[in-house]
Amino acid sequence: MAELTSNGLSLSIEFAKHPSNRLLYRFSFLWKGKQILNEDVLGRDMSGKIKSKVGSVITINEEEETLIPFFEVALEFGIAEYWESSEPGITIAVYPELYFPFLPTNSDIIYASDSFKAIREAYKKLKVTKQKIDDDDFTIIVLFDTGNFRGGRSSDGEGISMHLVVERVQLERFVTNLRREYSLFIQKLLPHH
Repeated sequence: MAELTSNGLSLSIEFAKHPSNRLLYRFSFLWKGKQILNEDVLGRDMSGKIKSKVGSVITINEEEETLIPFFEVALEFGIAEYWESSEPGITIAVYPELYFPFLPTNSDIIYASDSFKAIREAYKKLKVTKQKIDDDDFTIIVLFDTGNFRGGRSSDGEGISMHLVVERVQLERFVTNLRREYSLFIQKLLPHH
């Protein structure tokens, strides 16, 4: 399991195998290590076939593993990007150096100390000379479509979402852990690959 955490809020991703050998992802939202999603409202269309964890959402990927390369592109090129699963729908979006709700702030800075101004100017200069900085911010938004819930329609674009704001170094560590988990998964469960 790979986990991306910010201020007590976590996104956990695990790999699993569908009986038809398709790749499954198991997603969990956690607050200080505890599941957020209520098991009573989650849909379990595949419950008899796939081992599920309480409070987690399972989705099928019809293609080869595409989640890790998605994160790597966002990190490498610093562009906003999104990934979608097959059924039931989960969308993950990454926004480098943008903060939800992606609109200009309505707040005005009345006063900034000289030291704060100096830090901000130094960061701007460093950013010009060095494209990737360990503390670059990334907003991660994960949407669990209502198709993941008991009685919900699939892929209607509505659902619940979780927003994390993490630094580059955190996201890089998460992607490294996700790649390691995927390699172990392939070695253990899919030895013919």
